[in-house]
Amino acid sequence: MKDEVRKQLAQRQIKLLYSAIPNSLLAIIFGILVAVLIFDSVINPVRLYTWTVLMLAVSFIRFLDYRQMRLCEKQLPENNSKWFSRFRIGALLQAFAVGSGGILLFSFDNSSYQMLLALMMVCIGSFATTTLAPHRPIAVLFMMIAFLPLAMLMYLQGTEVSKYISWFVMLLVIMLILSSLRIHKTITDSIVLSIEARQREERLRDYEQRVSLFIENTPIGVLEWNQDQHIAGWNQAAERIFGYHSDEVAALMPADLMFSAHDVALADMWQKLLSSNSTVVSLLENRRRDGSLIQCEWITTPLINSRNEMVGAISLVEDVTQKMANEKLKSEFISIVSHELRTPVTSIKGGLSLLASGALDSDPEQGREMLEVALANTNRLQILINDILDVEKLESGRMEYHFADHDLASLVEQVVVANTAYAEQYGIKVCTRIDEASCMVRMDPDRMFQVLTNLLSNAIKFSGSGTPVTITLEKQDDKCRVSVNNMGEVIPEDDRANMFTKFFQRDSSTTRKKGGTGLGLYICQKFLGEHGGEIDFSSAKNHGTTFFFSLPLSK
Repeated sequence: MKDEVRKQLAQRQIKLLYSAIPNSLLAIIFGILVAVLIFDSVINPVRLYTWTVLMLAVSFIRFLDYRQMRLCEKQLPENNSKWFSRFRIGALLQAFAVGSGGILLFSFDNSSYQMLLALMMVCIGSFATTTLAPHRPIAVLFMMIAFLPLAMLMYLQGTEVSKYISWFVMLLVIMLILSSLRIHKTITDSIVLSIEARQREERLRDYEQRVSLFIENTPIGVLEWNQDQHIAGWNQAAERIFGYHSDEVAALMPADLMFSAHDVALADMWQKLLSSNSTVVSLLENRRRDGSLIQCEWITTPLINSRNEMVGAISLVEDVTQKMANEKLKSEFISIVSHELRTPVTSIKGGLSLLASGALDSDPEQGREMLEVALANTNRLQILINDILDVEKLESGRMEYHFADHDLASLVEQVVVANTAYAEQYGIKVCTRIDEASCMVRMDPDRMFQVLTNLLSNAIKFSGSGTPVTITLEKQDDKCRVSVNNMGEVIPEDDRANMFTKFFQRDSSTTRKKGGTGLGLYICQKFLGEHGGEIDFSSAKNHGTTFFFSLPLSK
């Protein structure tokens, strides 16, 4: 038996023993009244009232002990041994007082009164059997102390009748002791079972509480289905995923509102559960309350009763829309980067291989051209790597900025000069329109140089040969506006939402032919956001495409 169960068992036994004291005291008072009525004319009054006073005194002591226990009942777990000891003392005193009645109330010359005394003592013993049964040693000692004086007197008196009565009394004592032992075992087993049942109930309640808290706080949606294929309940995560409040669940028609008509229906999933009685994993297109569609992964497990019948199901739902988008983004990243790496590396390797083989030793001019090609492709690789590193720093918050007041017009001119050679490769002429008013802006010049270079190089790359690219700087109230215009193909409005996302590449042969990682505009947007500006674009036939942003003037 575990220590905790043993402690609680002792506590219950003490409460049972003490709770029986008031009834036993009433029984003793009733026994005293009966003894006074029966033996008043038979026994010497001194003997009779000596026993009466003794019984009342012990009863009063036990009543005080009972009262004290009730006042200190909350301390029982810490003082079990103390209260056991006090109860033993009181019960043994009561046993001696009862046993003294076998001597003080004994009639030496009347066998009828001897039988009445024996009967009264047996009644007291029978009552004690039940009240003292929770404490086995005390029950046995009480019987022996209470009945032994009477049995010995009857046996030693010498008459045949008294001897038979004494044997009868001893037999009854043995039967009462055996009864008390059986009652003790029954009470003990009952208490232990009730303690263990309560502990199991507490553990179950604790487990249910933990499960309930887990279900409510888990980021994964949890749905319970009943036999009618309706939702019986769900957690807060499911509310966030599908957009419905828990009060609206009962009115839902899951097959219509929860699942898209283009995907696996609820009935099909339910049929799989019925046929297999095992967990079903599904990737479903779900419809939210606002009508938008999301991709969710469902893990549905049937609820089986004791008759092996399916009575419902539990579904774990995770919104994997973003996860799938990330996987797609990862795939696009690998595809774009591998393409952007393969082309310059192949070119560098080819040129260096020719130079290393000595095949161009006789033609220094061609060798110089090969080195220039290798250098240009190396620069291209450096730009790619820098873009990837910048994205990582931006997303991890490790990008450093060095802000100071700078002239934005001067920076624009520097960018134009730096990209002149690049523009000549495409047969493009870069025109500038710079407002003469001062455009002092608080900025990080290196990051803003990257922004302007990205926008200008994109405009050059996607312009038609011989068409102009115009970069305009103008002062508007308390801001400076920069716009870069080219006359390339029109950007569809459908691409606006994705234009400034990572690795976005327009699905056209021109884009693939021109190359690029799709990181430039994403980086521009992040840098401008740190400078308090926003980037946008307009694109229309006969007007070309213009990317523009504004920065606040220095105060």
